[in-house]
Amino acid sequence: MPKTEKKGKKQQKKQGRNSQVKGKGKKGAKKAKAQKSLAGNSILVNIAVLISTLLICLVLLEIGLRLFYPQSLSVISWNDDYGPDVEPNRHVVRYDTNSYRRGVFVFNITTNSHGMRDREYDFCSKTKPRYLFLGDSMTFGEGVERPFMDILEEDEEMYAGGIEALNMGYPGADVAYYYQKLKHRGYQYRPDIIFVNLYTGNDFLYEVDLERTQKPGISFDPVVLSCFHNLHICPFVYGNAFKIAHSFKDRPAQQNYDHFYVHHEKIMQSFYEAAFRFRELAEEHDSELIFVIMPTKEAVDDNKYLERLERIHQKRECHLGRYQIRDELIAFFQANKFEFIDLAYPFAQKNINNTFYFEKDTHWNQQGHELAAEVIFKNLEGDRN
Repeated sequence: MPKTEKKGKKQQKKQGRNSQVKGKGKKGAKKAKAQKSLAGNSILVNIAVLISTLLICLVLLEIGLRLFYPQSLSVISWNDDYGPDVEPNRHVVRYDTNSYRRGVFVFNITTNSHGMRDREYDFCSKTKPRYLFLGDSMTFGEGVERPFMDILEEDEEMYAGGIEALNMGYPGADVAYYYQKLKHRGYQYRPDIIFVNLYTGNDFLYEVDLERTQKPGISFDPVVLSCFHNLHICPFVYGNAFKIAHSFKDRPAQQNYDHFYVHHEKIMQSFYEAAFRFRELAEEHDSELIFVIMPTKEAVDDNKYLERLERIHQKRECHLGRYQIRDELIAFFQANKFEFIDLAYPFAQKNINNTFYFEKDTHWNQQGHELAAEVIFKNLEGDRN
């Protein structure tokens, strides 16, 4: 057989073997691809099952919370002029289940179209004297059905509907916030008297900066706000996360207040400067300005003060005198001819075993709001008679 013929046969055999190998390789590649596709589909299925399970669990938890353990839905919104505000047109039941003070109170919150915990008021139409109250959660009426403004306006032994008392309180607010809200919103109501309610607890922890600007954080994102406005699971998760974090540190009432003691003089000086700015704003709008001194429970009740002293001594803190802030405010108001109403003295005089505050909370109970309305009414009518 010629060499060329042998060589050709060898090449044919080699090509045949190569084609067989290639065929097997293609089949293997297809098989591997199919297995990979199945594995990918399996992962997607597992992810879908996991997400579905989580969603079902969340839905069941939401239903369970609404039926058996309802939460406090948020009433918070954002205003570009002065920062956080109360959401308009809301009605929620507030349960004190989202903090370490669980079970202290349950109460209803209804807000009007302007974001006040109050009835509707017209910017333009005013047929009665209008009193506007600025403040924090004490003014807002945390824990009670009837804040003192409602009592002052409605009760027969007081004004019996003869005035309009507007509640512009916002929980967690401070003096700078009161000023900005008065400037951008309060004077739209054309009030006759402005009441700036000063809680001697947390209104004097930091220096007052009337020119500060605030930017909304993620908690004021519209999607986040919508979740906290409508889903019970959001405050439930947030509240329990707060309690867990809280268990690793001292409670607010036990935190170290050395910072506020050291900077007390600067803090008070910044408030004095702010008070003159409030006066200028009131004069500009031809309205009367009255500061209201709201005492802490320790300033009213001897036993609560002794409990606080014990905590202070245990932590070896510096601390202010029991009535120091109140006394300094009164001295300043008198020296500079500011109108003011002091609630500390009448509260202390009528107190019997913490009569006017919740036992496990710093806010007034309903009796506290009734006494505040009575004292403010007597001061106003006494000045005018």
